[in-house]
Amino acid sequence: MDVWIVGDTFRSGSTNYYTLLHTTDGGANWTRYSMAGSQNLYGVWGADASNIWAVGGAGTILYYNGTSWSAGPPWIRPSGYSDVTLYGVWGTGGTDWAGGDRIYAVGYDSRNHRGVVWYYDGGSEWHYVNSGSNRALYGAWSSAPDDVYAVGEATNTAGTLLHYDGVDNNGDGSLWDPVTGGTQMYSWTASHTGETVINTTDYPLGTPALSTTGTNPNYQASNASWSIMVIYTSPETKGHQLYFYDTLRNSGRYETRDFEIKGFLAPASVLTEDDAAKITCFVGEGDNTIDGDNIYLNGIRLNNGAANTALAANNVWNGISNASTTDQDGLDLDTFYVSGGSGIIQPSDTEATFTMDTDMDVWCVVYVILSLRSDLSGTGLLSYIVK
Repeated sequence: MDVWIVGDTFRSGSTNYYTLLHTTDGGANWTRYSMAGSQNLYGVWGADASNIWAVGGAGTILYYNGTSWSAGPPWIRPSGYSDVTLYGVWGTGGTDWAGGDRIYAVGYDSRNHRGVVWYYDGGSEWHYVNSGSNRALYGAWSSAPDDVYAVGEATNTAGTLLHYDGVDNNGDGSLWDPVTGGTQMYSWTASHTGETVINTTDYPLGTPALSTTGTNPNYQASNASWSIMVIYTSPETKGHQLYFYDTLRNSGRYETRDFEIKGFLAPASVLTEDDAAKITCFVGEGDNTIDGDNIYLNGIRLNNGAANTALAANNVWNGISNASTTDQDGLDLDTFYVSGGSGIIQPSDTEATFTMDTDMDVWCVVYVILSLRSDLSGTGLLSYIVK
């Protein structure tokens, strides 16, 4: 029986070493492997006696080939790995790469405040995938390449349990979907008395520990917020169709994200009326110190578009909203005009590509609203579509 144990580093003389203990006789005798290293190890898994993986702090990944431990075959770890602590590792086999085997490492990214899932498929690099969770992940298990579970941090009334089956089952952009949710959702009563729990969600209203980080009680990295939308009509308001895209999206440093907006029909008036087509973004970010945030629609940069005088040229999510809101670090609510002479939206268009990118920053799209003048007669709101 091969058994491996990993743990905190230890010091011998002037050198720090990884803790790597091995027994083949049920624990009667243990062998300590001497490999210099400064990071604690938290997880270990093996496909067989000659394929053992261990993970730990600062994105550490070690590999044992049956004879010795090393930093593994030459591979590249995902960007920002030094901010990642890996707590668990598990494989779907670990030898038949062509057959779909994967090694999964899970943990937490302390800079971007999100759960981490990496996988290795036998090539030259570990791949980052979107976990869809802001909670630390501590362990993984699988029965097949398309049946993988990850477990993690408990908050509120339940822990975190994610499942991968290759399908985005809840439409949040991640192939890792929450199996259970720990945050209670209530029915509404005006007095807030006698409210009934009607559901639970894996996405609470921010994490208190993050919301109070440092001296700023509205810390932007909490990456969560609620808002109330009020839709009204009046005889003076021309008809619009509203397309509401409310699937939460998060992006870390040096990332570019494209969102496909589909299902609308642009009228002819987008060529002549400045406000015939507008896009409003509610973003959980917003600071005026880190630049490099940009927004595009169909490849055209909107940062300095019409009526966006509050927006910086290269820092669109700067905590200064161009809507009628109080400026606040951690929040942006901005509206961009994309019709008239801009040429961004054309008559009869039915889809568009909405792009956000960043440099040294993090942001979270809470929702996007596309407002289009309608060719139909009448006044006020005609319809809205929730995506």
